[in-house]
Amino acid sequence: MNTVIDTLRFSERLQNSGFAAEQANALARALADELVGQLATKEDFEGFKLATKEDFEGFKQATKEDFEGFKLASKQEFEGFKLASKQEFEGFKQATTKDFEGFKQATKKEFEGFKLATKKEFEGFKLASKQEFERFELVTKQEFERVEGEIKALHLRLDNLDIRFNFLFALLGLLVALELIPIVRAFAG
Repeated sequence: MNTVIDTLRFSERLQNSGFAAEQANALARALADELVGQLATKEDFEGFKLATKEDFEGFKQATKEDFEGFKLASKQEFEGFKLASKQEFEGFKQATTKDFEGFKQATKKEFEGFKLATKKEFEGFKLASKQEFERFELVTKQEFERVEGEIKALHLRLDNLDIRFNFLFALLGLLVALELIPIVRAFAG
């Protein structure tokens, strides 16, 4: 019997770990027996190799036949698909052209409605803007006239102040002259 493990070394390691010698030897033999029963032999491998080669050759032939059948079926299906696709495309093209014409007409009609509504809105805006401008112009004119009246009133007040100032200045000059007369007489005399 061939062993795949060193049973003596394994037993010694178990004994060094605290197992009794009988237990360590029994465990080493039992493990070796189990492992040997599960290993494949050279004869097993050769039989497997031969069976695998025969299976592969059969698989290769079946695959080749399947591929040839698939190739033929694919070519026929492709031709059918090509014809169906061409017919479907023509139908789609016609339907799309019809849809586009309908869309074009609907868009044109919608645009005309939008254009008319926009024109009406613009006319309303234009009228409202004109009225608003006229009101602004009137209010501005009235405000200008009011400010102009206030400026004229200020000019009158300034003119009155100027007259009063000139009068006061003349009076001041007279007072100064009257005060200087006795001083001049004193020097002259």
